[in-house]
Amino acid sequence: MEALDAQQAEWRRKVREMSYDMEDCVDLFMRRFGDGAGGGNSKAVGGLVAQLRMLWSRHNLARKIQKLKARVEDESRRRGRYRLLDDHAARGNQQPSASPVTMDPRISALYEEATALVGIDASLRKAIGWLTDEEEGEGARRQQLRVVSIVGFGGIGKSTLARRAYNETRGQFDCSAFVSVSRSPNMKRIFADILSGVGSQCDVSTDSEHQLIDKLREHLQDKRYLIVIDDIWSENAWKIISCAFVENDRRSRVITTTRHQNVASACLHTPNFHGHVHRVEPLNNADSRRLFFRRVFNSEDCPEDFQTTSEQILKKCGGVPLAIISLASTLACQSNVMVIETWEKMLNSLCYRLETSPSLEWMRHVLDLSYKDLCPNLRACMLYLGIFPEDWIAEGFVCDAYGHVPEEIAEGYFIELINRSIIQVAEFNEYNEAISCRVHDIMLDFIISKATEDNFFAIVGTADQQHIRTGNPSIRRVSFRIDHMECDRVLHLDVSHWSNDSLLLSCKIRSDCLGRSPPPPTNESMFCDLTIISKFHLLKYLKITSSRLSALFGTIRTLRHLRTLDIDADLRGQFPEDVCEAASLSAIIVSDSWAPKLPHGIGRLKALRVLKGFSVCSSSVEDIRGLGELSNLWELELRVDMVQGEPEAVALADALCKLSSWDNLRSLVLDYSGSSNIVELLTPPRRLRRLKVRRAFFPMVPDWTPLLSRLAFLDFRVGMLSSSGLHALARLPCLVHLALDVDQVLLRQGKLAIHSAAFPCLRKFCFSYRVPCDLVFEPGSMPNLHTLDMRFDAQTVAVATPSGFMLVRIEYLRFLTGIEHLQILTSFTA
Repeated sequence: MEALDAQQAEWRRKVREMSYDMEDCVDLFMRRFGDGAGGGNSKAVGGLVAQLRMLWSRHNLARKIQKLKARVEDESRRRGRYRLLDDHAARGNQQPSASPVTMDPRISALYEEATALVGIDASLRKAIGWLTDEEEGEGARRQQLRVVSIVGFGGIGKSTLARRAYNETRGQFDCSAFVSVSRSPNMKRIFADILSGVGSQCDVSTDSEHQLIDKLREHLQDKRYLIVIDDIWSENAWKIISCAFVENDRRSRVITTTRHQNVASACLHTPNFHGHVHRVEPLNNADSRRLFFRRVFNSEDCPEDFQTTSEQILKKCGGVPLAIISLASTLACQSNVMVIETWEKMLNSLCYRLETSPSLEWMRHVLDLSYKDLCPNLRACMLYLGIFPEDWIAEGFVCDAYGHVPEEIAEGYFIELINRSIIQVAEFNEYNEAISCRVHDIMLDFIISKATEDNFFAIVGTADQQHIRTGNPSIRRVSFRIDHMECDRVLHLDVSHWSNDSLLLSCKIRSDCLGRSPPPPTNESMFCDLTIISKFHLLKYLKITSSRLSALFGTIRTLRHLRTLDIDADLRGQFPEDVCEAASLSAIIVSDSWAPKLPHGIGRLKALRVLKGFSVCSSSVEDIRGLGELSNLWELELRVDMVQGEPEAVALADALCKLSSWDNLRSLVLDYSGSSNIVELLTPPRRLRRLKVRRAFFPMVPDWTPLLSRLAFLDFRVGMLSSSGLHALARLPCLVHLALDVDQVLLRQGKLAIHSAAFPCLRKFCFSYRVPCDLVFEPGSMPNLHTLDMRFDAQTVAVATPSGFMLVRIEYLRFLTGIEHLQILTSFTA
């Protein structure tokens, strides 16, 4: 998309604000008149006073709608009067004029001198090996067309690596070409450039795409060729371009670069193509320093006074060469580069400089390309990383789709952002799924800059973000980044100047900013009154990690749109009963250390999907049975401390059975601290993916185990483990984590054998047994096992495994056979 001029950008801003105001109007209607709310403030609904109030509210709402309609008509006339979009579209179809044009940021990277490059030697050797057959053996496969697909974050050095590999090897081929692709590629121009590079001629004005492809295939038919397609943005673009590459068994090579993992994979899965995907990693600390200091000081040495600040700047760059070169070039251009204050200003105003500095314009352009390539939903998710880096699903960007719940759609968005190299995986769960991410500091600064430009959110409190328009009357989202000394200012915030008292959608109250203003004159001063939260009627997410709260609850019933309530603290009191009046709640999570009783009326929360941290102790039989009414529940974690036979135990057994009948439960965690053993009555739903039962035990592996075909995580204790029980577990097709605590083992032929092909997906196996038994791993068993933990108390010795020497308890050696068959085992404790 071509950049908008000032007039078009201003028109876009007004239209966006107008759409926000429309949403506010709908929200206002729902709050005042939706779900019978219109007469909720008066018992005498039919009285004259109530009718007058209702009439006045409807009149005010009608006036708002009329004003919005007038604004829409005015902006529509303005668009037609100045032909804003028509002119923009026309310019997009015309040839470039004499007006300033943003330089393609890849140009300088493509023609960088080899002596100035840092940290690409290993990647270059690997790429050259793939291109020159050093990585392949003899045979027909060596003769085939091969693709080397280079993938990575924007500015990471993909084009530089491709150009170096191209220059080093092009002499070994009959013909070669290096072509760059844009986000909106002109296919005729691309094919014409390839034809020109390989020594053929064409007429772009008369030849069609099909004719150009035919000419290219004919020219390449009897030649060994090397072609680089730089910066591919979509699978569709690759499908068209790949039609021109003919398989002629002459060891031809194609190099592609892309930011998208799915595009890189598609390059290899094209019929008759094979090859390799190479992910370019960020520079390490040593190479980052070398590159940075060379640009700033023309040397690899840094004056001692600049060491600390330079490390902080390099941390911002995150090993991305483009970021390092851009910041170093900006510093090098400063007349007072050897003054430490210049460096500190650069560090503290990077977000602002991304918008204004010409030296950083090309880096912003590279990041902006990734942003513009996203669909609107992904753009919102990406921008939201700058204000609240977790639980953004509660914000409402993720909508229901036919056959899918919002959590499933959100997971798809998360994976898509990873595939596009915008975010990186920071942590995996026990299923080997990505559960948290990190963002390069440069990307985060770009996100904040872009969010400010689009008025997506505002930041209050940090010294380096003061340029953000915190006084904007149409602000929708606020991030308060302050220390505990200023917390009282936020808690008594005057929001009357903002356009909508319902603007706050997410709120996180942390313990490190509450009640710590030294010195506290009284105990009462250590507690904060958060009744202001009740004013934010559209609040969807509320997380509390402080126990120093007062007068918060009793107002939750006013938060009609609250989706998530997360209390990671012990409030030392009764859980607020009015939470069950917030009918929109989909997740209630409380601290394990608190474990309050179930709130009264829990069965009314039909939209609830997640319920964690509660105890059935002291809960009423009615509320325990109410758990069975939660037909949409996905995750349930309970503490169970009761005596078997009590009415509460029977009610819980009935509730769990009813939950199983709904067949929506995905995760069930039961923590026993009493003598009740109602798990014997448990029949989990077939869609269950996680089952964890602490302290209680099953007499044997349950008969329903083979039915759990989707189970990925299992942690439980059995009184007696037989060979048939072990085989039932071994046949679970999706099981990746098994923690098995056994009291006794029923042996056949004196051993417990894990047969070939058993546990096909298992990655971690924890086996706890008080008296050792003969455990045998047969060849082909547990083919994906990475971690083996055998719980047994004895001395240890070193044992050879396929991955090296590991410590194993000496008394266990004679009971453990076949560990050498676990081919990819990386961790073994016993």
